[in-house]
Amino acid sequence: MLIIGSEIFAGFAKDEGNKESIIMGSLSLVMIGILLILAFGSYSIFKLIIVIIFSFLCGLSGGF
Repeated sequence: MLIIGSEIFAGFAKDEGNKESIIMGSLSLVMIGILLILAFGSYSIFKLIIVIIFSFLCGLSGGF
């Protein structure tokens, strides 16, 4: 079985893309949480986090 260089790089790129998606998604969720606390000053606004997480997961699954 012969594996050429572009296939190896494509596999590594896919793995790195998945890692970066998880890291950037988590980071953006934390930043949105901080922004909501600073903007509204109430912890009850975190009910929006459920909607934000659901939207993020739908967008991520659509991207994959």
